[in-house]
Amino acid sequence: MGYCNLPIGIESDCYLYISTFPYTVDIYNLEPEKTVSGTIDIVVPDGWTGENLTRQVTIPPMGRERITATLNPVSKRQGLKKVFVRARFDGENVSSSASHFKNFFSGTDQATAE
Repeated sequence: MGYCNLPIGIESDCYLYISTFPYTVDIYNLEPEKTVSGTIDIVVPDGWTGENLTRQVTIPPMGRERITATLNPVSKRQGLKKVFVRARFDGENVSSSASHFKNFFSGTDQATAE
């Protein structure tokens, strides 16, 4: 599961970004008796860059690991963008998750005052 402290666009149900921001991922091991090891990849859209996008983790039984990456949405193209979190533990792919983002200045999600 990935999340960040950005405003949400109500109409498009996505995070609104302006510049570089931290993106946090919580990884859970729901195995009651087994430690798991693997790789977490945060996959950003074309034109974006980031730091700490790939991490090796080892999680104890029923444990959690929290990692934070810095995302830099250098692309100013309009439209929704997706950030994927992909994991591989003990040689097996795990279902990925996605978060949606939109440039704050590129759509109708901006707040207006009268």
